[in-house]
Amino acid sequence: MTTRSTPTKNEERLYCEELFRELKLPADRIKTVMRSSPDVEKLTTDSLYIMTKATEMFIRDLARRAHASSGKENTIDYKHIADVVQSESAFEFVREMVPHKITFRQYKEMKRQKDKLKKGK
Repeated sequence: MTTRSTPTKNEERLYCEELFRELKLPADRIKTVMRSSPDVEKLTTDSLYIMTKATEMFIRDLARRAHASSGKENTIDYKHIADVVQSESAFEFVREMVPHKITFRQYKEMKRQKDKLKKGK
């Protein structure tokens, strides 16, 4: 009796399809983002699955932390997400993409002060 240790191509394909069905985010969108990087030459099914799963986990973690900081039962606002991103070191890499909102008046004041510093030099 011979046992087969490696799966056939069809078994691999079915297994991959089953894994991808578990995902909540569309893997094709993640693939598009990954391919937009000039550093990515080849994309394997395994790497696409792992990146999609990691993205889901990142979003879930951020949402949980934002919900916990919101103090509201069923609401997460942009402010809650920005608070978490700006205050926790784990999210430092996205701080520039998720800033705290400011009013136009605050922006004008910041710009005025920046211009004032430039003229002083």
